[in-house]
Amino acid sequence: MAAAALAVEKFEAAAAAAADLIRMSPTNVEHYFTRALAHAGSGDWERAEADCRAALAIHPLHPQVRALLGICRHRRGDAAGGRKEAETAAGLATTPRQRAVLLEWFERKTR
Repeated sequence: MAAAALAVEKFEAAAAAAADLIRMSPTNVEHYFTRALAHAGSGDWERAEADCRAALAIHPLHPQVRALLGICRHRRGDAAGGRKEAETAAGLATTPRQRAVLLEWFERKTR
């Protein structure tokens, strides 16, 4: 439900569904990432950043979460910190393609 709501840009519903999933499985990084994406989609960068940090407390080497944290930091006024997170995410990428996708996502979302 959370991913489906996110796909059709129903950000409030996606965040609520992800919150339910987090309650059921509080150590699943993907649920925090989904909720962070929902918060980011609605422009709530503070809550998105909090969910990224919660996810990274569980799995600090998750490249997509690191990239989203970079976007959040940039959107909250810390462009240098955001760029550092994006570079960290790129360094965690497992393929050159993933590295390029992460950096392109950061660039697109921070223009």
